[in-house]
Amino acid sequence: MGISHSTATRKNKQIAKQIKQDEKRLNKEVKILLLGAGDSGKSTVLKQMRLLHTSGFNTQEREGFRMIIFSNILGAMQLLLEAMQLSQLTLENLENWKYIPLFEQLPTIQKHQAFPEVYLTPLKSLWLDPGIKKTCEMGNTFALNDNVQ
Repeated sequence: MGISHSTATRKNKQIAKQIKQDEKRLNKEVKILLLGAGDSGKSTVLKQMRLLHTSGFNTQEREGFRMIIFSNILGAMQLLLEAMQLSQLTLENLENWKYIPLFEQLPTIQKHQAFPEVYLTPLKSLWLDPGIKKTCEMGNTFALNDNVQ
């Protein structure tokens, strides 16, 4: 025994309606293919789109970004110090030499842990040092991210 004609017609109309709804939704949907080298900003574009067109980031995502930012700041300074040495440049403010050991072994922070304040003054002072500035200007000769400033 098969399906009755009225049941089949009703099912057919339901399927046709669903197909029309799907077509409307797909016509409104925009797909973007982002191509580019590593660290060229592909993820940043996606994050900006998310901030602009959705509800943004939840608390857990923001905490993850905070930890990444801390790591990136310290890693960038470590890279600048190494590149400065390889470029045969030097720190011009003699007081800054005492901060070098802080960047030899970088710490990580745990979720909800504050940034270690011990890095605040050294980062500010090193960033203002003319030797670091000169090294930063040579960033195209080593793997320095464009967004370090």
